[in-house]
Amino acid sequence: MKDNRSPWVWIPTLYFAEGLPYFIVNTISVVMYKNLGMPNGRLAALTSLLYLPWVIKTSHYSLCTAFMALSMMIPGMFAGYLQEALGYTGFFVLVMVCSILSIGITALAARKVEAHPSQV
Repeated sequence: MKDNRSPWVWIPTLYFAEGLPYFIVNTISVVMYKNLGMPNGRLAALTSLLYLPWVIKTSHYSLCTAFMALSMMIPGMFAGYLQEALGYTGFFVLVMVCSILSIGITALAARKVEAHPSQV
């Protein structure tokens, strides 16, 4: 029997499941703190701090994306300055010479993996 349901049916279920960890952590922490005799004001403050990771998720993503872009920009700027100093042909030759080392190491690693008898 063929199931004719669309894969999009899972979207509401997944969205609901994404909120479950917050709900479980929040509910269990309230019960635990209340059983320890904590006052309501302090309980509310500590429980609201548990929600912080869900609140800053978007900000954390944008900050990490900015650092990733910076980590690509700095080597690109260095390569640009180096290309201006050496010219196109000199820069191309430098890149090809530097690539020889990585190609050689890759060839040696591939040969060692093929020669190892326990990998067969």
